[in-house]
Amino acid sequence: MTSFEEFLSMLQNRDIKVWAEGEDLRCNAPKGVITPEIREQLVKHKAEILTYLHKENGTSRFRHEPIQPLAGNKNLPLSFAQQRLWFLDQLEGGSSAYNMPAAFQMKGPLHIKGLEQSLTEMVRRHEVLRTVFLQLNGSPIQTINPPETMIIPLIDLQHLSRKEQESKTRRLIAEEAKCPFDLARGPLLRASLLRLDDNSHILLVTMHHIVTDGWSIVIFIKELASLYSAFSKGETISLPELPIQYADYAYWQREVLQGETLETLLDYWKQQLAGAPPLLELPLDRPRPALQSFRGSFIPFELDSLHMDGMKKLSREAGATLFMPLLTAFATLLSRYSGQEDIVVGTPIANRNRAEVEGLIGFFANTLALRIRLSGNPTFRELLDQVRETTIGAYEHQDLPFEKLVEELQPERHLSYNPLVQVVFVLQNIPLNAPTPALKLRGLDLTPMEFDHGTVRMDLEVHLWEVPEGCKGYFIYNTDLFDAATINRMIGHFQSIVKSVSFNPNQFALELSMLTDVERHQLASGWNRTNKDYFQNKCIHTVFEALAEQRPGATAVIYEDKKLSYRELNDRANQLARYLQSRGIGPEVPVAICLERSLEMMVGLLGILKAGGAYVPLDPAYPDDRLTFMLKDSMAPVLLTQQNLVFRLPEIKDQNSENQHPTIICLDRDSDIISKEYTDNLRSGVHSKNLAYIIYTSGSTGKPKGTMIQHKSLLNFVESAIDEYGIQKSDRVLQFASICFDASVEEIFPSLLSGGCLILRTDEMLDSVTGFLEKCEEMKITVLDLPTAYWHEVVAEFSRLKLTLPETLRLLIIGGERANPEDVGVWNRLIGDMPI
Repeated sequence: MTSFEEFLSMLQNRDIKVWAEGEDLRCNAPKGVITPEIREQLVKHKAEILTYLHKENGTSRFRHEPIQPLAGNKNLPLSFAQQRLWFLDQLEGGSSAYNMPAAFQMKGPLHIKGLEQSLTEMVRRHEVLRTVFLQLNGSPIQTINPPETMIIPLIDLQHLSRKEQESKTRRLIAEEAKCPFDLARGPLLRASLLRLDDNSHILLVTMHHIVTDGWSIVIFIKELASLYSAFSKGETISLPELPIQYADYAYWQREVLQGETLETLLDYWKQQLAGAPPLLELPLDRPRPALQSFRGSFIPFELDSLHMDGMKKLSREAGATLFMPLLTAFATLLSRYSGQEDIVVGTPIANRNRAEVEGLIGFFANTLALRIRLSGNPTFRELLDQVRETTIGAYEHQDLPFEKLVEELQPERHLSYNPLVQVVFVLQNIPLNAPTPALKLRGLDLTPMEFDHGTVRMDLEVHLWEVPEGCKGYFIYNTDLFDAATINRMIGHFQSIVKSVSFNPNQFALELSMLTDVERHQLASGWNRTNKDYFQNKCIHTVFEALAEQRPGATAVIYEDKKLSYRELNDRANQLARYLQSRGIGPEVPVAICLERSLEMMVGLLGILKAGGAYVPLDPAYPDDRLTFMLKDSMAPVLLTQQNLVFRLPEIKDQNSENQHPTIICLDRDSDIISKEYTDNLRSGVHSKNLAYIIYTSGSTGKPKGTMIQHKSLLNFVESAIDEYGIQKSDRVLQFASICFDASVEEIFPSLLSGGCLILRTDEMLDSVTGFLEKCEEMKITVLDLPTAYWHEVVAEFSRLKLTLPETLRLLIIGGERANPEDVGVWNRLIGDMPI
């Protein structure tokens, strides 16, 4: 943080000549002397330099008139920034979101009276620290109270063990940070002292943001150190009197920001933000609450020196400051996360571009809304050029308070997020929570302590500062919106983008690699690992045969009052398979199956697979033209059905037609012939890459399309379902869906390939939700797989009739379409412990 006087001295030392031409600056210097950092400081201090130069040259062309002290200390206007915080305080009532707490470890003999004298003098010098905010005719005003002696409460923790002290200290710091202020009563500065032993104390200082900012805290600590060094020795000290007070600045700001000056600033910002999206829609871990709570946390991170050297080199080549490529990298991250190519990022500035205010405590900081467009997928260098121009333009028009901009633009306001800017990025020269390095006072070491405030004012804030080993920083995030795991992942992606850019800035911004080393390994080795035994080189029916051998007497399938054991189902499927082979069925040959829900349907499916064929399910309830199309399109040479359905199938009504028809096998009519076949397992020559079934789409967007599924894919899916749902031999799974839908695969085969019992529903079960649940109770169903539409009916009846689920039910699966979030909420309230 460079003061204006220090900056002027640096210009003189480097032989940089600066002069004014009207309201513009011109400069001349030896080649290579004007760095991007100096150029940025020239822009930031432009107003002060112009004022200084015009004054030195004896002209009357000032950018603004000097700030004059006011007479009186009551009924003073608020600055624009203060007014916004006052309105937020009125709206939220007692929020600690805008507290600015700090904690300092003090090692050495402490002179408490000298510390109290120092704070008393600080409050006397800076009127803003004894200001309160009242209402007059519905509008806020500030009133300056007379100075009072500061007494610092002392909390003695000497009697506690070291571990107890640490725990108590953390709790007291957190409590102090979250204790709200009363803006109307004050004071808006609190201090307290924790005593750990005679030579170890912790000083807690909290101010409301309406009277301070980050720069102010630096001033506060430096002046406190000077005052304490004198008062602790019983000496007096006279710091230079302040030329003005913050209230003078607030009055001046309102006087200046009028007329042509205001219109010029507003025109620039309106043009910059015209059509900008009102919200940066980052993916959230939970829905955005209707009202912001400002609950937050932070996660530290680092950027190493190797990659920071690359970013510095890039900034020099682009004539930019280090802030600019880092912001560009962050904007790229936000665009990739949100899917938006037009984003707005906020960045705070000290806004102390006049000499009179440099030594004041008060709320001067302003927020600049930087709009960054990534449309057209620019290279990173091209995007950096855009960010550079945007940032410099924003610095040149920084005098417009963010609050005034919001007031003029009048964006649609929401209590759930901040207007215009929801994400902040800042590169600062001092670390967050540590406004100054450790100070040596008289016999006392004062060291800032790092701690989590527990609050955040935006959805997301990123604070960075340079260190010898690279860059350190924090991601501060709203815990109502994000989980720590999400932010850690975001940090890793930001680091990866910086790394990628530091090596090659000519890549397209939206194609930069974001993967961390861990994620890259996960993709290459973890998720791509194929060493798990997914029934390698096996087929559905061969796995079932092994189960039939292990559990021959266990019930495999039930329909109404009939059932088949694993052995019986396997034997009957073997007989049908042999019969089908005698009719020419083998690998890759489709077999149409049109059966009502029954035990024969299950025999038919397995029999087709055992013969080597691929089953093509047809629903007898389908319209004639759909059934006709599916039979013709699949070119199935054989149709498995039952006698009462034969003449309902349009393609085979006319057996005397010249058109070729599939051979019809009726499982009921031909049962005597089929039952004469051998029951032992047979080999069909089918392998894992052969087709298992062909299933047709609904045809809602045109003609139905047949999807061909191999045994290998089907088995991988089945084992995944068994693992995911925990299907076991003790489970009783309801077979609900038509075999013409993929959902039937998720019901039938995980049950039969895990040794469970598959229970086929009847049509009567769907007469009422009450009857359905009673039947599930009677059949001791443990797993239900329901279409979402039917589940909605279940939820509605639950709410209306106060029903209960079967005691045996352990898992409910829904799918097919998106569930209504309201019904999910109702379900969670009514059936909190039942996973869906």
